Amino acid sequence: GIIKNNMREGKGTYTWKAPGEEGKQGGKYEGEYESNKKNGKGKMLYPDNAVYDGNWLDGFREGLGTFKYPNGDWYKGTWSQGKKSGQGTYFSYAGSCWYMGTWEDGKFVRGEWKFKDGSCYKGLFKAGKPAPGDGIFVWPNGNQLKGKWVEAPGPEEGETTVNWVGGDLIVGA
Repeated sequence: GIIKNNMREGKGTYTWKAPGEEGKQGGKYEGEYESNKKNGKGKMLYPDNAVYDGNWLDGFREGLGTFKYPNGDWYKGTWSQGKKSGQGTYFSYAGSCWYMGTWEDGKFVRGEWKFKDGSCYKGLFKAGKPAPGDGIFVWPNGNQLKGKWVEAPGPEEGETTVNWVGGDLIVGA
């Protein structure tokens, strides 16, 4: 790429070494720079072999992009200030499930939790689990169970749990 006034500008490739590990690659970025920051379209290979391919703004993942984790997980969707934000899909390799919907500040907050067998849960989420509020379970045969998650005191003082209160069963919807 181009170095202008000691700053990376335009399209280029930047590779760096892992600190303290002779001969080991630290990472590699191929893409666009502006004022020494990743800006525009680019692909970043991280030292742990994670890969981000998408848009950048002022050095942060921004707009549309795909992040592939070394464990087989991936996220495809929108980013803001380097965090998942807006609409996107996260696939959990270990759980064989997808989180599809709305992300805020890097966290899944609303949408569908889909499983390999075709079933899903639709509702609100907090810390990767269903959150208090209305929701619906949907099974591959079309059956649905509407209900809500309610917060209740937990077993320890100051703890809370979230319990499912089932409502209407809709057969073969």
